[in-house]
Order: sequence, then C-alpha cells, then structure tokens
Amino acid sequence: MSNVVVWVVAGLVASVLAACATAPPPPPPPVAAAAPPALAEVTRAAKPLLLDNAQSRCAAAANLAVPGLGIGRAAWVAAGTPYPPSWAARRTQPDALVEHCRIDALLAAFSAVSAVSAVSADSAAGDAAGPPQPVAIELRLPSNWNGRLLQQGVMGVMAQPTEAFGRGTGAGGFDDNALSRGFAVLAVATRPAAGAIAAPVLAAKALVAAYYGRPAGRSYHVGCGDGGRDGLRLAQAWPALFDGIVAVAPRLRETDATLAAAWTLQRFMAVAPRTGSGAPVLARAFSSDALFSVAQGILKQCDALDGAADGFVMDMAACRFDPAVLQCKSRSAAGCLAANQVKALREAMAGPRDDAGQPLYAAWPWDPGLAAPAWRAWTMGQAAPGQPPDARHLALAQAKTLAPLAPPATAGTANTPAAPAAPALNLLAFNFNRDLPRLQAARDADAAMLAAPLDAFRQLQGKLLLVHGAADPVVSAWATVAYQQRLDAAADSSGAGGAANHARSFIVPGMGHCAGGPATDRFDALGPLVDWVEQDQPPQRIEARGSAVLRDETRPLCPWPQVARHVGGSGGVTSLQASASYTCR
Repeated sequence: MSNVVVWVVAGLVASVLAACATAPPPPPPPVAAAAPPALAEVTRAAKPLLLDNAQSRCAAAANLAVPGLGIGRAAWVAAGTPYPPSWAARRTQPDALVEHCRIDALLAAFSAVSAVSAVSADSAAGDAAGPPQPVAIELRLPSNWNGRLLQQGVMGVMAQPTEAFGRGTGAGGFDDNALSRGFAVLAVATRPAAGAIAAPVLAAKALVAAYYGRPAGRSYHVGCGDGGRDGLRLAQAWPALFDGIVAVAPRLRETDATLAAAWTLQRFMAVAPRTGSGAPVLARAFSSDALFSVAQGILKQCDALDGAADGFVMDMAACRFDPAVLQCKSRSAAGCLAANQVKALREAMAGPRDDAGQPLYAAWPWDPGLAAPAWRAWTMGQAAPGQPPDARHLALAQAKTLAPLAPPATAGTANTPAAPAAPALNLLAFNFNRDLPRLQAARDADAAMLAAPLDAFRQLQGKLLLVHGAADPVVSAWATVAYQQRLDAAADSSGAGGAANHARSFIVPGMGHCAGGPATDRFDALGPLVDWVEQDQPPQRIEARGSAVLRDETRPLCPWPQVARHVGGSGGVTSLQASASYTCR
C-alpha cells in the first residue's frame, strides 16, 4: 500500500486536475516497478471500481500521506449501519448505509495542498487570496466506487454542512444520496476563507487517488445558499476543479439581500400590533389567516396561467398579483388585509429602493408558498409554543429572521460584509439613502462576483445547473434568473448562442429556501447533471415529487424560461402520474 501511495502522490505533483487524456488508468505498480506514467495521462472517464480488500485498505488509510493534511481517523463503516439520527429523522425509507471508509482529516494550510497539484494560473491566484487556516474535512469512500467524487457544499445560509453523504439534488431528497450511488463524497466541516475554498477539494482528490490507486474520473459539487454561491465561485476561479455543479438558491448579491431583509423588516414592523408597553410584535404583523388569504388570492389569479388550476403557480413571470384585492371591506371580514398591510406587503415584495425609487435588489415572486411556516419564520419569526409574542420574542424573531444576514448590533453576528466595519449598523433604523454608502464596497464586491466570467468553465465543457424555489424568502428567485440572463448575454456576445449548452436554471414553484413549502421539492438534479456532463444529454426537464407537504404530487421542473404547462392526458393533476400530463414549453 505504501508504494501505491508514493506513486500516487508523485503523480499528483504532475497534475490531478489536468487528467484528461484518453488512455486507461495503469494498474498500481509492483514493489520494484519503475516510475509509472504521470496521472495527467489518465482518462477522465468515471470507471467503476470494486475493492476486494476494502476493510484492510481503510485501516491503512490513516497513514496516507498528503502534504499539509493530517488524518485524524479512518473508520470502517459496515454495510447496513443505520444512518445517524440527523439523517434518519428526515428519511422516509428505513434503508441503511452502504459499505464505506470514513476519513476525518485536518487541512493545516491550504497552500500546502496546492503544491501537490499543477493547477491553472487563476487557481493558484485564488488559493493565494486567503490566509492559511485549519480546515476540517470528512471524506466517505464507498467500496463499490463509481469512479466519481462529489463535494457536498453547505446547505442554507451560513449553515454547517451535513455529513458527507451527498444529498443528490441540493434540495430535499434525503432518501437518495450520492454515497448510496457509489460516489466518494466530501464535506467540509469548517469552512475555509473564500480564497481557499478549492483547497479541501484538492486534498480530497489526492486522498481519493491514494485510496483507490487512481484519481476520480469525474468531479461534481452540490450546495444550496452559501454552498450554491461557493459552487459558482469555484466555477469562476477554479474552472478545472469540477465537471458539473448544482447550485441551489445561490446567495447572489448577498449585501443587497441584507438590504432587502431590512426593507421587509421595517415595513412589517410598521404594521405590527403593539404590546401594552408599546413594543411592536413582529410575529403578528400578518396573521396566518391573512397569509393564507394572500396565497389563495395568488392562486386565484395565477394558478391557471399554465393551463390547469392545480395548486401551483408554474408561470412565475406571468403572475402579477396585487394584494389590494384582499383589502378589508369591513372590520368583520376574516382573512382580509388592512390598508396599511396591503401597502407594507406590496412594498416588501417589490424589493428595496432608494429615495429616488431606484431598485436596490430584485423583487420577490408572488407565490402561494409565502403562507408556509418557513416563510413566516424568515420574515416575521414565530412565537414559541404556549408563549404569546412579546418584546422578548421580538428580539428573538429579529435574530432568527436576520441572523444569517444582519450586522452584529441587530442579530449578534459578525458575518455580514460591511465596508468599513459598522458595528452600530441597525437594520431597524437603516436609512436606504444615508447609510447605503457604508455598504458600497461590499456591494461592489458582490457585483464583481456576478460579473466574473464562466468562459473557462464553459471551454472545459463544465456544466452548471441552477435551481431556485419561487417562495424563497432569503434569496429572491429573480436574482438567479437575472444571473442566468447574464450568462446568456455573455454567451451570446462570445458567439456561443446563449448559455443553454453549459448553464440552465430551474424554478421550483412553492419551494422555500433550499427545500420545503407546498412544492415538489424532492428531485434528482445530480443524475441529469451527470448525464449532461458524461453523455452530452442536456436536461430538458427534471422530474420532481412533493416531500413533507405534497407527498403525492409530481411535476416536471423546466429550464428557464420554459414553463410546465398542462396538456392533458391520463396523468391528471393530482397524482403520482400527474407529471406526465405536463410539458415544458
């Protein structure tokens, strides 16, 4: 085993990422063999491999040598081992883990990992951008390997990643994951600085090659929120690192999303009822009945635009709802909106603007998913069970709603980009003219990230799947659509005829941030991505099914700007066969 390791690490010096020739991989050399060909000559085909000595190989993996990486443990996980409680509770099928080796390691300094791989100039520059820092990684290596590596990005806003099982879609889909399909799966337990996000992947590639005796033929990334944004950054700065990326609800224009959160908060606080002491109760700005009425109003106006009144607003662009139709005609009317609530909701959904009326962020789609509990939790918080909302709840609601986005003074987090640092910045009192310059440097950085080209990723035949829930209250789906349009325009200007050959966006009606809501949020985006990368079969539609809310509903997800339109047929509109009654056009 040690000779194999020496051979692999030596080959990595030549190149892991540039492995793109067509010759089949050479077998591990015998003890006295001469130096084998460089790994740059290994094919990029994802060829399966079944280990016949996997348990002993896992035990020896603790001694694998990768520069800059310290392996803490290499643990054998037998077939049939139950999923951890964090996963088991969210699975509908009681099946267990496949046989694999789990490696936990600490990447002491990302610059050391860069030394084991000849990467492109922009990769080296990206690695140099962040300070060295320890990064914990988890890598799971199945005995029945399909020849691929998948990085499981973080899921949500500044969330810690799940265990390295590889949720295959980036949203929902706990019953199916990449590890069970034979992928080697990487998760980063402590996130590196932005300039170092490629380092754990380089380390994982080295470990995969050392463990299996050959490098992964293909590499993929899936993530939501921060993880989705990481996927785009990786495609921009390290275009050779991944062959395909699933970015769900990527946190684009994050500083402007902060402004949108402040804008919504201020308007909802203005209509919130007050306690006896005069404190506004954010959780009561809109009752559950009021939000349900809004959802029903949206369905009444927009549901049938796709050809069927089926409980979904498929045509997001065509839905132009005005909450004024729900304004109360009398005080006794149930579920209606007061005039000030109509104004607050209309302004919040239109997105923040400066005093000149110029938009500072995208608008929010009108979708019935805004009546879901998660939408309320993000925008208004929610009272603890058995406790009435009060001034103490208001503080908790602010933290829960804005902690991922808000500056320290409001939500107790130091992670919001602000230039210069503004510890006294208070979103409740934020002035969208006077205070805006304080965030301008961060806004400029966000704009630069949006403008970064994907030309190298496209030229290397990389494929990008963007997925976004129409009812996402954290990052507007219109921001992702705008990014798709930017990619289309860039591809048009380069003569590529649009971005459809390398980037496609799919909107999920009713889905909140990353998952959930009255939506078909359980789908497989990874399988179609693999087919696109390896078989040159671009996804024409992605089949989706409801999870927690709509378990028996199926619909196709369509590449933007196509819409799933009802065309009739035996599938109907409310069954597991319903998807067959819809076409993308």
